[in-house]
Amino acid sequence: GLFSGPHYLRIDQEGKIWTADYKRHLVRRFEQDGKLLLTIGTPDVAGEDESHLSGPTDMAISPAGDVFISDGYGNNRIVHFDRDGKFVKTWGTLGVAPGQLSQPHGIAMDSQGLLYVCERNNGRIQVFNQAGESLAQWRNLINPWGIHINSRDEIFVCGSTPARWTERGNLGNPPHDQILMKFDTTGRALELWAFPLAKEGELAPGHLDWMHGMGFDDAGNVYFGDVDENSPTHRVQKFIRLEKEQ
Repeated sequence: GLFSGPHYLRIDQEGKIWTADYKRHLVRRFEQDGKLLLTIGTPDVAGEDESHLSGPTDMAISPAGDVFISDGYGNNRIVHFDRDGKFVKTWGTLGVAPGQLSQPHGIAMDSQGLLYVCERNNGRIQVFNQAGESLAQWRNLINPWGIHINSRDEIFVCGSTPARWTERGNLGNPPHDQILMKFDTTGRALELWAFPLAKEGELAPGHLDWMHGMGFDDAGNVYFGDVDENSPTHRVQKFIRLEKEQ
């Protein structure tokens, strides 16, 4: 009963675990033994003010402990709280212009404190400073679902190739492929990997369906979680990074 719709998990520099639960409209911070330390939002009540969230999808945590939440399934905004959970500010309205957002689905921070927001319904990655100023928009390269930035400021984004709106009311959903892209902080695409799309009812190793989130280990191996509600692919898979011989 603790979770209803856990959507993303992050670990901060102190080793604490942050979770976004979009069905309970909560972001929470835990010790690694599960002890609850902080709750942001009002349990099971959606809203768009300082004490409510609506379908939060992900969070980026600064070295100082501030948290930036992509409040993206019910709202279309980024919400900033300090390390004690005190509201600081919010920005974003529904739209396609710079500074506006449409289903912010993932968020991550680089070493300079810039925020990279995955807008699934706009098919773009938007870069903000912590004041909420839009600095750049990377459009029509990937329909972004999840994002990871490593200590070298290499930006990895998983998702699918851009596609038209469907009868389900989502951009590119269901996806027709599954890809992982690597960017630098200027938005230059450095590498791209494609993965076979899982067929309904099949669990072939290496195939993915609705790759929603990812994590990396120190060796550069990547772990994908796929979550399609219409197929039995709810699983995590590990992919080993193969480097070319020099």
